[in-house]
Amino acid sequence: MAEVDNNNNNNNGCSSNNISPEKHQEQTQYEKLITSLPSRWEIELEFVQSLSNIPYVNYLAQNNYLQDTRFINYLKYLEYWTKPEYSKFLVYPNCLHILKLLQSEKFRKDIVKPEVMNVLMNDMVKLWQE
Repeated sequence: MAEVDNNNNNNNGCSSNNISPEKHQEQTQYEKLITSLPSRWEIELEFVQSLSNIPYVNYLAQNNYLQDTRFINYLKYLEYWTKPEYSKFLVYPNCLHILKLLQSEKFRKDIVKPEVMNVLMNDMVKLWQE
């Protein structure tokens, strides 16, 4: 009597739980997508560095994000980036200065003003030129 291979049931590599080849392909694509998404650490790294973009910070103020308690708490949470073991990954370390300024309610209210934004931008440019 011939030996039967139960693992090869002619379903194109799909397991024996009756998943169609199309479903298997869809599941594989989904798994690839999930594993290719940025991690929380990468998302937070990118966001913290976006704070070095002063017009973006002004945009956040104009759209009342800087008045939202949840957002303020998030900014507080992001202060872990000031620790050397994290800050060494920053390409734009001046973002930490802005993150510190954003802890101040006065700064959060003032940055909405175009003149404050311009002064801050000019100061940063001067620092880069030195």
